[in-house]
Amino acid sequence: MTTPAATPRTELPWHTVLLRGLVCRCPSCGRGRTLRGYLRVAETCAVCHARFGHLRPDDAAAWLTISIVGALVFPGLLIAEMGWHPPVPVTIGVALAGSAALVLALLPPAKGLILAVLWRLDDGHGGGAASQ
Repeated sequence: MTTPAATPRTELPWHTVLLRGLVCRCPSCGRGRTLRGYLRVAETCAVCHARFGHLRPDDAAAWLTISIVGALVFPGLLIAEMGWHPPVPVTIGVALAGSAALVLALLPPAKGLILAVLWRLDDGHGGGAASQ
């Protein structure tokens, strides 16, 4: 069995790159993983050898995750408070547990998405599209 070659990033449609990133797969071949473990970025794809180690997602994934969780939890709290009037300790407990669960569930896909976007915009020299 031969190893698939990495598809040139400009030939891949954006929707393919974004979907592969959401499932933490290599944006180039769709088979390899972009993350080792929970959040550590893999240096290269094990299948097509596309490079990810030089990409710096930094805090973008955390920002995206917190924005999504806040947009989901806050309206839920308002609806619950207006409709059922739960006791404050119950509201706090449910909000904290729900927020923590959502953050832990959404952080890897958010980081995969950010890595896929950075990979697609990268010019191969580590400077990104803006460096040209």
